[in-house]
Amino acid sequence: MTLLRKNKLGFGLIEILVTLAVISVGVTGVFTLQANIAKQILNNKINTEALAIARFRIEELRGKSKEAHTIQEFHALFAESDQYVNPTSVTGKNTVYVRSEKISSFNQSKTLIVKVVWVNSDGTNKNIELHSALSHLPLRSSGDSIRKPRQVQLASPIERVVLTETTFRPDGAMRDNEDGTALYQDNDNNLMLAVNNMVVLTLKGACSSLSEECKLFARIRGRVYIDTITQGFLTPGEVQIVASGATYCARYFTVENHTYPVTANSREAATTQNRQYEYFDYTCYARGGWYGNIGIILPENTDQRNMVCLGDPTTAERMTRAKLSTRRVYRGVIYELSTLGPIGEEFPSGHESNISYFTHGIANDTTLPTPNSDDATHDFVVGSTSELPRNGDDCIQSGVMTRSDATVNGVSGGLFKGNSADFVCLNDGLLSDYDTLVYGHDLACPH
Repeated sequence: MTLLRKNKLGFGLIEILVTLAVISVGVTGVFTLQANIAKQILNNKINTEALAIARFRIEELRGKSKEAHTIQEFHALFAESDQYVNPTSVTGKNTVYVRSEKISSFNQSKTLIVKVVWVNSDGTNKNIELHSALSHLPLRSSGDSIRKPRQVQLASPIERVVLTETTFRPDGAMRDNEDGTALYQDNDNNLMLAVNNMVVLTLKGACSSLSEECKLFARIRGRVYIDTITQGFLTPGEVQIVASGATYCARYFTVENHTYPVTANSREAATTQNRQYEYFDYTCYARGGWYGNIGIILPENTDQRNMVCLGDPTTAERMTRAKLSTRRVYRGVIYELSTLGPIGEEFPSGHESNISYFTHGIANDTTLPTPNSDDATHDFVVGSTSELPRNGDDCIQSGVMTRSDATVNGVSGGLFKGNSADFVCLNDGLLSDYDTLVYGHDLACPH
C-alpha cells in the first residue's frame, strides 16, 4: 500500500527532464522559425529597395539624355563600356548597395544595364540587373512650332470619336463583331459601337448615306494568358485591358463556337490542353489616326512578385525578346520633307537633329494582327516568380512563358513565337492618310 501511494504523489525526476527537453526543442523551433521569417522579410525589403535604386538610376539617365541637342552629343554623353562602370555606394534603409552601369550602342540608340549588388542578411552576395533603352530625340521649343507655316501642320481626322453611354433600340446591326460588340449607323451618319443595347463609342461623321461606305474603327486584337501554375488565385474578371484616349476594349472567350463575354464577375475562361494557361481574347476599338498605349491592369492587392510578360521567348533579338511590361506603345512616325533639304538629294550627314518628326496614328478599318496572316500577335502573359522579377529573362526562367502547353512543334515557348514586345511601329502599311507633298515616312520608326 505504501509503494502505491508514493507512485500517485507526482512526477519523477526522469519525467520532468523529458518534459523540459521536449519544451526546449519546441521553443527552439519556434525561435528558429521566427528568426527565418524575420530574415526573409528583411531580404524582401532589401530586394525591393535594390530594385528601386536601379529604377531611379535609369530614370536619372533618361533625364540626362535631354541635355544632348545633337546625335553627336548624345553619343558623347553615353559612351560605350564593355564592363560595368561608375560604381557608386548607396546607403539604403536596410543595407549598403553598390550601383554600376554598362552601356552599348544599337543603331542610333543605347542599351543601358544598371546593376545593383549587396550582401544579404545571411551573408550571401546578391545582385539585380535592369535593362532599358535610351534614344536621342532633338529638343524643340514651342516657338518653333508656332513659327512653322500653317499648311505644314497635321490636320485632325474628319471623323471624331466620342465615348458614350446611352441606350437605344437598334433596327439591326450593320455588322456583328463576334466579340460581344456590334456596329450601327444612326440617321446622322455616325458609326456607333454597341454592347447589347448600350452605345459605348461613337465615330462622328464616319458614314456617307450608305452604310457600306462607313470608315470603320481600327481594331487591335490579342489574348491574355494567365499562368495557372503561379497564378492559381487570379480570375479572368480581375484582369482588365485598357487603351489610352477615347477607345473601348472588349473582353471575351470562345468555346465550341460560342462567344462568352468576360466581366468583372467572370471566374473562368478558356484553357489550354493541360490547363496550364487560362486565357481570354480582347479587341480594342479606336478611330483612324489613333496612337497610344494598350495596357493590362491587375487587382490593387497584387503581390510585387507578379509580372506581365510580352515579347517572344524563342528569340534572343534585343528588340523583340521577352520583356516585363504592363503596356504596349503603338506609334507611327513621319517627317517633314522640307527639313530634309532639296528633294532627291541625300541629307547631309551629322545634321539628323534638324529633321522634324511627328507622331502619326493608325489607319481606319485596320485590324492588328491582320487576319489569316503571320503578323506578330499582341498577347500578354500574366504570371509570378518566387522573387522580385528583374527583367524579361524571368519570364522564361520561371517557366511562365515556357510551360509544356506553350510548346509548339517542339519549340519551348512556341505558343508566343512572334509575339510583339513593348513597342509597335505603325509605319509599314498601317498609317492613316497624310499630305504626301509635305510629309514622308520610312518603313521603320526612327530611334
